[in-house]
Amino acid sequence: KRISFLFLPVEHDPDSFIRESGKAAFERRVREAMPLSGYLLREASAELDLRNHEGRNQLLQRAKPLLTAITAPATALLLRKEVAALSGVSQAELEALYEIKPVARAARPAFQKAGRAPPSAHRLLLQCLIAQPALGAQISADWHGEGVEAEAVSAVLSVLRETNFALGSPALTQSFQGTAYEKILATVEADMLSWGDSFDVSAEFAGVLSKLNENQRRQQFQVLQAKLVQSGLSGLTDPEREQYRQLLQRG
Repeated sequence: KRISFLFLPVEHDPDSFIRESGKAAFERRVREAMPLSGYLLREASAELDLRNHEGRNQLLQRAKPLLTAITAPATALLLRKEVAALSGVSQAELEALYEIKPVARAARPAFQKAGRAPPSAHRLLLQCLIAQPALGAQISADWHGEGVEAEAVSAVLSVLRETNFALGSPALTQSFQGTAYEKILATVEADMLSWGDSFDVSAEFAGVLSKLNENQRRQQFQVLQAKLVQSGLSGLTDPEREQYRQLLQRG
């Protein structure tokens, strides 16, 4: 189940809000409701100045009950990373301070294990977006792909763009609970537990995005070339001619 917090203006309850603003506005508020993890982190850091040691120390104290109570491995890992980053400590230091066991993970990335295939490009892209949602800002608005994993990437990007890429990892994954993408995101997130300490998310993201963009350009070129062979230059619209010219220049 998904637990989220819906905040309405103080003068409204759901009925009065719907009467004044309409059902569509209320449903939009419901879709934008804050996931439980995001709410807890917001409350833990409320009115704290995280630019100084006192504020970060208070955050560590406030967040301890939350982090020690969560048992789901993937959620625990992402929340620990987020609190550690906000507090200016490493995940290992946070776990030692709280006297909690590290989330179990292998010493190497999962796809380096013998007999296990590396993740698909879209799955790796999805993993990187979950690990560091802000990376999504580097993906162009017209990006698209084919397949279930590519559709999940597009869904994640849509949510991130609505929040100006300010959503944290736990809040991002929880926002998909109860949706068609919940299962695939949970599977992808679980695979991330096998990442080793040397796994460079930013580098992996840059590499896989470059690969996918190149594949997309190649497909666009093939489509335009087939259209050119079939109908000649007159069969291309002006934008298609310009796109074809640019693709030719790229080689």
